[in-house]
Amino acid sequence: MKILRAFIFLFLVISVKVYGQKDKTTVASAFTQGGASPRWPVISLADPDKVTFGGSLGQSFQRGIERLNRAPYTLEWLLADVSLK
Repeated sequence: MKILRAFIFLFLVISVKVYGQKDKTTVASAFTQGGASPRWPVISLADPDKVTFGGSLGQSFQRGIERLNRAPYTLEWLLADVSLK
């Protein structure tokens, strides 16, 4: 479940960083500016084990994690699509 938490946190951080920027440099605009390389946002992430969600988002997230720990969501069931068992 740590991987799931880390993935969700990473998605939220990237979304906030990318969509919150005032300078919207894109790959397409870099090519129109004479081939200048695009300026990518620098992302620094907190340690996923130390991050917690609060409020209604935290409650919803915790309920989702608890639900995934009950049947039928076993590890074998979750991996069935990719393991072809």
